[in-house]
Amino acid sequence: MLIYSVAVRPEVQRCGLGRRLLAWAESEASRAGCDRIRLYTNALMEDNLRLYSSLEYEETGREPYVASTLVHMAKQVPRAAART
Repeated sequence: MLIYSVAVRPEVQRCGLGRRLLAWAESEASRAGCDRIRLYTNALMEDNLRLYSSLEYEETGREPYVASTLVHMAKQVPRAAART
């Protein structure tokens, strides 16, 4: 599963909303049977890189993009328990 964008309004940043959005996306990926979740961010977004790393996302590559660099990251997602 690919996360295209995580955005939180500036006035409510640093309140945990980004973490909650990512947790929800990871839960949905697990529920859908995905084994991995991917995202990318601009290399200049150092706060984003720190957040993703703290949530166990690992860098998988970099690529030039316009006048900057995209950083690709991924995280293994545990499979959801089968319903009985």
